[in-house]
Amino acid sequence: MQKLLDRRNSGQGIAVIHGTAAFAGGLFKDHFPEVDEVASVLRALLASTPGETPIELEGAYLYGWGHEQLMIGRALACLAQEERARFRYVTKVGRILVTRKAGLKSGQPPGIWPPGATEGPRVESWGFGQNDTDMTLAASSLLVGQTFSSAYLHDPPDCMAELDLSFEEWWSKVNGSDAEQGGGVVKALRIARDSGIIGDIGVGCKEVPILQRLLDADLELWDRFSVTQYNLMFQREFLDFVETNSARTRNRPSMRLIAAGPYAGGILSRDPRKQDDREVFCNYRNASAHEIKVGRALWELANSHGMESPMPAAIQFVARQQWLAGMVLGPRGPEDVRSNAKFLGMNIPAGFWADLKGLRVQGEPVIDSRVELPA
Repeated sequence: MQKLLDRRNSGQGIAVIHGTAAFAGGLFKDHFPEVDEVASVLRALLASTPGETPIELEGAYLYGWGHEQLMIGRALACLAQEERARFRYVTKVGRILVTRKAGLKSGQPPGIWPPGATEGPRVESWGFGQNDTDMTLAASSLLVGQTFSSAYLHDPPDCMAELDLSFEEWWSKVNGSDAEQGGGVVKALRIARDSGIIGDIGVGCKEVPILQRLLDADLELWDRFSVTQYNLMFQREFLDFVETNSARTRNRPSMRLIAAGPYAGGILSRDPRKQDDREVFCNYRNASAHEIKVGRALWELANSHGMESPMPAAIQFVARQQWLAGMVLGPRGPEDVRSNAKFLGMNIPAGFWADLKGLRVQGEPVIDSRVELPA
């Protein structure tokens, strides 16, 4: 019998997963990388990752409507066979492209058109069927041409909110309870895992509380949960989830928890003191007034200890969390790869951690008392 969640031992470093959404183009800036630009990022990852350690990339067919995966596949083809063999890929399912997304900027790459698509506005939709999932996995496999270490179900809370579904209604749909769904996303993922097409079944989402409902609905299904709410800005709900579930045991592999937002979705990587409040993002949405105050306090604290930004501390803070198996960093170019590696190894002044422990904003502690910080 094994614990549902395993702590990393103190000598085991956290795995770094490399988000590739920027390769889709147009997501963060109106620039669509060429193959040689993406290949330069892959070579930087090879140079910064020691030994034969596998290098995991994380993207989705939806990103750029196939463009991100197309670029990765072509960039991987530029590498030597032994270099290419080190890469793994995490894909996502549950969202489908049914026809051009309104508001695309001129110069948008055409992407990969799905079966049956016609000229006209392309629209993102939610695909609950087994066929939807099979087609997405097949397209991704052809484009990337690489082993899939995992397939994540796209953000369930976003789906429920957009379609006005309760959890029970959403869960029924992804399990294919409606006859036309042909087995649903869950069945397709189980078959893909059992047949070795994917290694793990996971979920990617912004919020932690949904994890409990997913776990209670089907304990045996999930291998990974990737969430954006463990970082210098958010800890409580993640720690609550771990405390609630770490003692539950089953005869199955231990689940891995991944932190997908070390920079809190923007506020720790872009100085909120230099932005209009309406342009500050936190957890990939507009930041609240309190979050802006916390973000500014963290930037001030980092500066007071000689750091240009809180980014090195943000990465190392996540890397220290022993309940996390990995974290996602999203390089846009080779320089980001090198910066991330430098931040992980940078010496953070002991005084920073001491001041962080006592940091309060509007009377509230920034860091949960259960977090273990360096002495």
